[in-house]
Amino acid sequence: MNQFVMGLVVGFAAGLAQLVYLIHKRREVKKRINTAKVNLKFWQDLSI
Repeated sequence: MNQFVMGLVVGFAAGLAQLVYLIHKRREVKKRINTAKVNLKFWQDLSI
C-alpha cells in the first residue's frame, strides 16, 4: 500500500511538473512570437 501511494505521488508530481513546464513553454513561445511581430513592424516602419 505504501509503495502504491508513493508511486501515485511520484506520478502526480511528474505530471504536474510537466504541465507547469508546458504552460511555461507556451508563454515563452507567445512572448517570442509577440517580440517577432513587434520587430517585424519596427523594420516595416523603418523601411517606409
